[in-house]
Amino acid sequence: DLQSALVKSQQHDPIRLDRLDDAVKNYLCVISKRSLRPSSAKQTRINLNQLSEEFGERDCRSITPSDLEQWFSRRNWKRSMVDGVIAKIGPFSTWCVREAIILENPCTKVVKPLNFDDGPPAIFSVEDTARLLNEAQFTNPLIAKYLAIGLFAGMKIL
Repeated sequence: DLQSALVKSQQHDPIRLDRLDDAVKNYLCVISKRSLRPSSAKQTRINLNQLSEEFGERDCRSITPSDLEQWFSRRNWKRSMVDGVIAKIGPFSTWCVREAIILENPCTKVVKPLNFDDGPPAIFSVEDTARLLNEAQFTNPLIAKYLAIGLFAGMKIL
């Protein structure tokens, strides 16, 4: 009945957007109404949930660029992964600034790890390349196209 629903709703704590986990939940609701590509929306959810697991009970204003750098380091994320995560959590922080939850976006001041070359480039054998493309075609045909371009883009023709 309406009366008991009203009483029950008043018993719950209101959403406190100053807590990171509450702000993440609210932001995920906001972006669910946007026309994001499903893969982008999924990765954003994953990265924001990871952020929330790490810092969820903290006040959004207390998250510093150093906190993020240490989080990336604890997870042993390389430069490309850090760039990808910042691309997904950065818009959340920008939204927090817009909503006056925080004063500035900590992602903009993160010092990213250097992009060291871990050795010579790996060169796939013809058999490995065929196996990779066949598996990609079976698993995700769209990614197979990207792999094919990436694998053969630098090929020299003699």
